[in-house]
Amino acid sequence: MKSGLLRGLERLYRRRCPPEALVTNDLAREMARLAAACNRQVGVLIDRGGSVELVLVGDHKSILIPVLPQVRSGRGRLKGLRCIHIHLAGEPLTQDDLTDLLFLRLDCMAAITVDAEGLPRQVHAAHLVPSSLAIDKPAPEDGGPAAKPAGKPWRLIEPQHPAEIQRCVDFRELVAALEGEFARLRPLAEVDKGRDRAILISVTTASKRLAQESMDELVELARSDDVVVLDTVIQQRRRIHPRWIMGKGKLGEIMLRALVLNANLLIFDQELNPSQIRSITDHTELRVIDRTQLILDIFARRARSREGRLQI
Repeated sequence: MKSGLLRGLERLYRRRCPPEALVTNDLAREMARLAAACNRQVGVLIDRGGSVELVLVGDHKSILIPVLPQVRSGRGRLKGLRCIHIHLAGEPLTQDDLTDLLFLRLDCMAAITVDAEGLPRQVHAAHLVPSSLAIDKPAPEDGGPAAKPAGKPWRLIEPQHPAEIQRCVDFRELVAALEGEFARLRPLAEVDKGRDRAILISVTTASKRLAQESMDELVELARSDDVVVLDTVIQQRRRIHPRWIMGKGKLGEIMLRALVLNANLLIFDQELNPSQIRSITDHTELRVIDRTQLILDIFARRARSREGRLQI
């Protein structure tokens, strides 16, 4: 990239958005200008105070959001960042955009299309919908799975010009409402004080019957380790994803389910390698273990002597 273009990208860090504005027209115009100059998607991550936390540059068709730090503390909350980026080909939000929104728990994902002159045309935006992940009934007292949620976990905002969306959408009020809904849907943690609250996951190429039998065994193992089983998820795949085990979008849905159910632990029926555990834990505040680790935990819990614990 030319030095002038690099300086222009660096100057994006100095810009601010009012907390109530999803994006300003001035910021949209500058991002569109830079994207046209380098023929690449340009994006920014903005915090709730309106400061640009990160400037992103992708290729012509996509942009990659790196692993984000834990900006917000505490489970059950959104990341505290919104992603605004330029789509040069005129397309609305893509499936990858929506997957990032879901998986990274962003406050909002927005794509700005441009016209023939390279000026901002419309803002296509979406936010998560906590109520789509709500459950009809709480988890049974014996630790059985909760009822399944239904509905898409995001809502699209009507596309508008950047200047118009700044007037019509109070972003600060929108985020406050979303956070309030997440808090309302989460069960009280005090009832299980001191006990892990887990979602059990099986990703398998085997038949549904075999997968269910193995899951039933995993449920009993978890209960014997004094774990509260909040829900179970079985996904059949033709092949196991080498990095995420399951599809990234499905994993993102489970992460949000964990927020709603106030889970602190994911237990996989399949054995995970260190790289897979790291890929999952890089994007979540939850602990991740597999069946083997669960069994070792059970033995350690039951070991009575110090010598027995050391052998484990």
